[in-house]
Amino acid sequence: MKKTLRFFNLGFAALIALVAFAMPALAQDATEEECNKIYNEEFIPFRTKEPDKAFEAVKKYQAKCTGKNAEIDKYFADNWLPKYEKFKWDQLLGKFADAWKNQNYPDLYNYGKQILNKQPENMDVIIKLGYAGYLAERANNTSIRAEASNFSQRALAMLESGKVPAQWEPFKSKDETVAWLYVTLAVINKPSPKESAVYYFKSLKPDSTVKTQVFPYLSIANYYQNAYQKAADEFNKKWENVTVTDENRAQLKADEDNVNALLDRFADALARSANIETNAKKKSDWATAITDLFVARYKKQKEELNKVVNDYIVGIGKTPMPDPASELKPAPIMEVPADDATTTTTVVKPTTAVASTTVPNGDAAPTNSAAKTSATKSGTAKKAPAKGKGSKTKRP
Repeated sequence: MKKTLRFFNLGFAALIALVAFAMPALAQDATEEECNKIYNEEFIPFRTKEPDKAFEAVKKYQAKCTGKNAEIDKYFADNWLPKYEKFKWDQLLGKFADAWKNQNYPDLYNYGKQILNKQPENMDVIIKLGYAGYLAERANNTSIRAEASNFSQRALAMLESGKVPAQWEPFKSKDETVAWLYVTLAVINKPSPKESAVYYFKSLKPDSTVKTQVFPYLSIANYYQNAYQKAADEFNKKWENVTVTDENRAQLKADEDNVNALLDRFADALARSANIETNAKKKSDWATAITDLFVARYKKQKEELNKVVNDYIVGIGKTPMPDPASELKPAPIMEVPADDATTTTTVVKPTTAVASTTVPNGDAAPTNSAAKTSATKSGTAKKAPAKGKGSKTKRP
């Protein structure tokens, strides 16, 4: 079988060359009677019912009998072998389709790579091999993480160079495909929180259904929350009960700016989540978390901030979202009191009030309904192409 597949993967022209001319010295070894027996008894009975078995007979005949019967030689070269090649190709496409339908990732990658051996720029296959990483991660399967990442990036590079697939599937457009491939990379890279957040940010750039859903904003908020709390803890440990002097004032300000910049970005991402969230309780909880942040940031009472926070959430979509990969700088939305830690003898601890406010991990999203939204018209990821041609392929 491995030898047969090697012929096939080289393509039809190479297959014919190998089968017909690989062993010319043996072509005269068989008698006419032996050649007729190979053709009539080993090839004819199986040429339609068991093509693979018939193909073995063709190889045997061409190795031993080429040149003995011009009509049979021509039939193999011009008729049967091209049909067999098409049969094997359609069978391979069918197996790939079935593997996609059943989310059988080992088979999907096995058959997908075989297709790419012959069609290295088959974007339909490359996109599916990339997006499969997202589907696998949602099923807690990390076995294809590295390969899915490579195929996702390969597909994105091809799309951005102007290449397009034969059909937009499982997504209905270039923007949808690009956005969901970036989501795939974000989910695959969740062990690296900042890198994951950067990919989620990139997924929000195309005009797609991704930017209308909560999970990418919430995932970015989750990253900033964790980064903020870590920075705040480190700040407190480093500066608690430290006397501010001319020598350390600049460093204190730099460290405080870093904490405040993370707080500002956390509030920004959480406000964007609240802005499009339809669940009233979640929306309220996130508004409360933002208020707690602003109490510490702007040294005001909650009652003074209720309208500020509400207006902030409502209008957040009109402002550009900061890129997680960009330099961190404080971005206050209102005046910050001058009597901050840098003008006192001891450091005022940044608040960690939101530590008890759990931001759901966006990697568990989108929900089933959201996933269907992105793929209903273009073919949901779990809805494979029509059942593989392999099971119904017309035999040669």
